[in-house]
Amino acid sequence: MSIGWLRIEGMHLFSTSGIMPRAFAQALLAALLLATSAMSSSLQSQEQRRGAELTGRVFLSGDTIGLAGVSLGVVELGISTITSVNGFYRLTGLTPGNHVLRARKVGYQSLTLELALRDDRATQRDFRLEPLATVLTEVRIEGELRKVPPRFLEVYRRMATANGKFFTREDIQNLNPPDIQSLLMRVPTVRVNAQGVQFARCNEGGALLLSPEAGKVQIYIDGLRMTGRVRDKSEENAIAAEQREVLRRVNPSQIQAIEIYSGVSRIPGQFLEDACAVIAIWTRSY
Repeated sequence: MSIGWLRIEGMHLFSTSGIMPRAFAQALLAALLLATSAMSSSLQSQEQRRGAELTGRVFLSGDTIGLAGVSLGVVELGISTITSVNGFYRLTGLTPGNHVLRARKVGYQSLTLELALRDDRATQRDFRLEPLATVLTEVRIEGELRKVPPRFLEVYRRMATANGKFFTREDIQNLNPPDIQSLLMRVPTVRVNAQGVQFARCNEGGALLLSPEAGKVQIYIDGLRMTGRVRDKSEENAIAAEQREVLRRVNPSQIQAIEIYSGVSRIPGQFLEDACAVIAIWTRSY
């Protein structure tokens, strides 16, 4: 039997077709109340799960450079995250109240402080980490004795012995390039354009083309290979887009050194996998 609109009077429930039995009306009302209660509980549960949120950026003390790889954690809640390549972080699902936040990164003084998070809303806080005092190591490069932080010792040793092209922090400061692509274009036989990064030695004939048979131009940032997600070497457009996206991640002001190797015979062993040429970028936050 179809039922039209409903109205409730006392313990009876009326429809356009007449009076419903008491038992049926009570069962229907109970079901409506149960559904309403369940919906309310669900909304409250979702609100509780969402919690407060803490966002911001971690900088190197006395500088505007964001620090990558900083471990940030709310001690008593066991919630943590790692800052992005530019120092940004986001902690979600926090309960309102007073919390202890701890920030740690190798080579920097740990930071521990108390935060008061109120209501279920986002709070933005930026932090600065102080670098630990380090003894600079001397390395001779092209007849010049240079002092470098210990964490870059192997990089500068390769500059002194390997057969490649290198840019140091001092070189970059003197050249003041707008982006990494501008630096790469200073290297002979390297071309950077809409087709990506092209090395002459990646093609047996010497043409400035990306040769699928010879491997790829691989880009590393702080020792991690950032390219190579595109498996089909014939998809040159996808490979070029991947290269451009990786190079845009780092600002020249963040760079301590760049190693550039053209040709398989010149690439150091740790960078040789599936590569015909390598660009290794080392940031100051490394």
